[in-house]
Amino acid sequence: NISIIPNPSNGIFRIQTPQGHGSYQVEVFDLSGKLVMKDIIAANQNEKFIDLRNFTDGVYTLKMTGVAQTKTFRLIKN
Repeated sequence: NISIIPNPSNGIFRIQTPQGHGSYQVEVFDLSGKLVMKDIIAANQNEKFIDLRNFTDGVYTLKMTGVAQTKTFRLIKN
């Protein structure tokens, strides 16, 4: 299971991934669909922090693409 905490947040989101998950490409999109951030969670990492403090308050889409799956989450920055 992937967890994102806290959500809603003031802009710092912590992504936690299970052990042995493989690597993920992480992309964050604004409401218009514009890519605003791109990063990688390496196979040996269990967490990653995403910093949206410099972005406008609102709803963002987090897309995580791994070897066998793609998952999307809604991030709320307030």
